[in-house]
Amino acid sequence: MATPHKHTLVPFAASHLAGVRWTEEEHAKLLGDRAFVHYEKYPGYTAYCGGEFLASAGVVIPYPGMGEGWVIAGPLVRSHARYFHQTVLKVLDQIASDFKIRRIQAMVRAEFAASHRWMTHLGFEKEAVLHKYGIKGEDMTVYVRFYQHG
Repeated sequence: MATPHKHTLVPFAASHLAGVRWTEEEHAKLLGDRAFVHYEKYPGYTAYCGGEFLASAGVVIPYPGMGEGWVIAGPLVRSHARYFHQTVLKVLDQIASDFKIRRIQAMVRAEFAASHRWMTHLGFEKEAVLHKYGIKGEDMTVYVRFYQHG
């Protein structure tokens, strides 16, 4: 019988990303810490498994009703894919409800096929391709998910 994983979910803080092994180290350096400190101002969470970083995710709210989703996944995500997916879905829905967000959009680098598939599993639809938009001039695909509040 497999040992159950001890998952923990806490409000996001930029300090959670200290020491994370980045898959895209070069992109992380270009983005810089100030983006992560900015994310702290908005709803977001960090997931751990047995005390080890799993992922952080949240929604920046530039104006009422509009959200920009973000995710920073660590190397453990692949072995905790179900928990990661279900938790991100739950968090997005909760943030959309709490903040009366009608639209959450997220960008994915054009070459990340697995991320494109994941976005559709989260209920997002492909909206547009932004050419040369990424931090290194790469193409980015915009995905969107709409919410209605009673």
